[in-house]
Amino acid sequence: MPKEPCDLAYPFSPGARLVMNTGRIAVVRTQRLALLSLPTGRLVAGELVRPGEVGPAFTARVRPGAHPVVLHLADLPPDGPLPALTLVAGARVVVREAPVARWEMAVGEGQDPAGLAADDFFGYSVRHGTGGFVDASGVPALVGPGANRTPRDGSPPLPRPVTFAAGHGNGDYPTWVGRDHSGGVVCFFTDFFVLTDGEVLERLDDGGG
Repeated sequence: MPKEPCDLAYPFSPGARLVMNTGRIAVVRTQRLALLSLPTGRLVAGELVRPGEVGPAFTARVRPGAHPVVLHLADLPPDGPLPALTLVAGARVVVREAPVARWEMAVGEGQDPAGLAADDFFGYSVRHGTGGFVDASGVPALVGPGANRTPRDGSPPLPRPVTFAAGHGNGDYPTWVGRDHSGGVVCFFTDFFVLTDGEVLERLDDGGG
């Protein structure tokens, strides 16, 4: 069986408090980072600073437009010699403000989760500490030195990517598609395995925050 999404509701809810396997208590908050322009409605996720290594656009398409990118941050307090630390636990592209009824793995053309080994997933590799989102039409501007974001034929500039730090840094990370009860796309969510994948020992009362 391919990897299934963890409970992506509580661990990433603002105000959630979680005891990490290191003993530190993480407090979750969100930060609206930027608006992501998706003129084609075709999303690409990846480490966009690595030319030539960007994966395919996801097959799940959304309405063209500008969509907020929200970071889910885990604040860790000082612990002995360890300073306070904030990690990007997840990054979300908000398509609609609606509850998510189910999650599915975000895949590109030709990627079939049914063929994956146990606990495996389609995702992207981070080797320089960053993740990001971009419209599929903006990928050419990421590839190769001197790539031009303004086409010479006078057509509109290519859409800009939105980038951010990736969790603990280097690794392989999945993106999930959140859908509503009717199957419509609510959001895309990249999980950086800060608050999932065995990192949390206990959930504490969030105190209604």
